[in-house]
Amino acid sequence: MMKPDKKYQKISGELARAVQAELNYRIGSTPKSIDLAELGDIFEHRNRQIVTAHQNDAVADILYPIFVTYLQSREGGKLHLFPDSVSPEIFSEYIKKKERFETLFTAAIMGLKDRELLDIINGVRAIFEEQHQKLKGINRLADTVRHIRRTVADIAEKPSGSEKHAIEFLMQLAPLNADLRAIESGCVEFRESPCLKAAIQHLENELRNADRVIAEKGRKASKLLIDNAGAIFHTYTVTPVSLSNTESFIAQKAAIVRYAKIFGSIGDTERRETLEKFISAIDVTLQKLRQEIEKQKEGEALLAEKHQQEINDAYERFLEIKNLFADGRLTLESQQKNAAEKLRKCRDILIANGQRVMARDIDRFINSAGIGKSAPSSNPDAGTDDAFDYRKGFLILLPISVMLFFAVLLFLIL
Repeated sequence: MMKPDKKYQKISGELARAVQAELNYRIGSTPKSIDLAELGDIFEHRNRQIVTAHQNDAVADILYPIFVTYLQSREGGKLHLFPDSVSPEIFSEYIKKKERFETLFTAAIMGLKDRELLDIINGVRAIFEEQHQKLKGINRLADTVRHIRRTVADIAEKPSGSEKHAIEFLMQLAPLNADLRAIESGCVEFRESPCLKAAIQHLENELRNADRVIAEKGRKASKLLIDNAGAIFHTYTVTPVSLSNTESFIAQKAAIVRYAKIFGSIGDTERRETLEKFISAIDVTLQKLRQEIEKQKEGEALLAEKHQQEINDAYERFLEIKNLFADGRLTLESQQKNAAEKLRKCRDILIANGQRVMARDIDRFINSAGIGKSAPSSNPDAGTDDAFDYRKGFLILLPISVMLFFAVLLFLIL
């Protein structure tokens, strides 16, 4: 709506204040008492006033009072009646007077010679109708919030102090709290209108009252869960930080996260934030342990890479010696002896790294090729160092046997 000329600022301001007053009157759905006799008198008085002003060409002088009456006759105003609020006879009489007033009011407005003043009236009427529709939406939200508050108040608490029952009870509150949060988000679109400021404050008061009832209703159950979460966190604080306790830390975090979700679902922001601090502390520890695990994995990977390289080198060396032998390049005894030592080292490396199949390849080659074994000697005494000398043995055992014989014989005689 454009800013009116200076000569219309007074009437424009009065009409805007009238609109605001009527919108504020309609905040909430509490029925207002109506004096039916006074209501009829008001319409008759305004009807006579409009007729007289029209005859005297002075409608502009009574714009404010008849406009206020027009607003009050709209839905929710103190001059408005619903069909089911009174008897049919009274409502029929009321409708006749109201419709006559609306006809005279419309005719008086349309008959204004000052077109700018007419535009001001129509503009203010349009503002009222638009804001009134939004106000009805806010009132419906406020009614829903009150219904939720009564529902919460009627929920019976279970006397058991078990965690299971506490969670079940709080889960009954969770969807109701979710509805409150949805309503809270839904009223954002109305905040931009200055005309609805008081209505928004009324809705916010209803939301606070409902939140208070939910908090009071779930206080015992919430205390039980927050105490349990605190006990779990205390267990975490006294548990040594080591890889062996990683699973315990993960389980403790999962339990506290579950409690935090429950508090979040019922709108208990304070307790949820407390548990989120617990979770963050455990996360720091878990992150350190993950880094330690990564370091171990990196070390194991490097060690595995080293072992694999040792395996590859040992087997490649074996293949080289095998090829050299096949090519006839290891004919000298010293060469074969040196090759045999290298092969045994390669075999030991493979066994140490768990590659017994590869190690057997080397053993088979050594046995089949006879590599590293000494050739037979022409010296008849050669190679007998490790053989048993029967002659010497006989010479040693003969006197011992004779002595034992006489000892036994003497024993038998005595």
